[in-house]
Amino acid sequence: MKGLLKKDAYLLFKIGKPFFLICIVFLAVLFYSGSNISLSLFPCLIAGIFPVTLISYEERDKWQSYSALLPVSRAKLVSEKYVFTLLLLCAWFALLAVAFTVRSAFLDMPLGEDSVQTFLVFAAFGLCLPTVLLPAVFKLGTEKARIFYIVMLCVFGALFGLIGAQTKTGAFIFPESFSFGVPVFFGALVLFAASWALSIKLFQKREL
Repeated sequence: MKGLLKKDAYLLFKIGKPFFLICIVFLAVLFYSGSNISLSLFPCLIAGIFPVTLISYEERDKWQSYSALLPVSRAKLVSEKYVFTLLLLCAWFALLAVAFTVRSAFLDMPLGEDSVQTFLVFAAFGLCLPTVLLPAVFKLGTEKARIFYIVMLCVFGALFGLIGAQTKTGAFIFPESFSFGVPVFFGALVLFAASWALSIKLFQKREL
């Protein structure tokens, strides 16, 4: 698993420079302007797309066929992608949390429970895209799943716009929505785990 994570990390640093630039720009905008926190969802979408991008590079280079010669099970290949997805999302939200903590200290505006609940809702949103995409990709491959992939991007893009319209200065317009942060987050984790198990079963049955 460690070797697989290193492989994807090397590939990410090779092809993901625009992603890092986008993260820096969004952090700067959110930090200095205090604009709508829903902007932080865009890097979440990119982080959710990256595992699929890595799989497409692997298919192009015939990595999945080559990996059959290695002492690595298909279950471990699938699990590594899910772990890598979690690491990307955790890294982004860690940066986001640090940025807003520093900003709140600088402006003497302590973060309240609403901010924590908002982060949980957004973290759940970040888990949704890989939860939906990865089983289809492991079942069909990136080429055959391309149409489904595009449709899901459109759906999540629309949700992104909807959430942006529902937020105002970093918080949902309706405060009572914050009470759903914890159950929504843990519900997303359960679905992510179910997607993980489903992807393992689908990829084990797939002919490479």
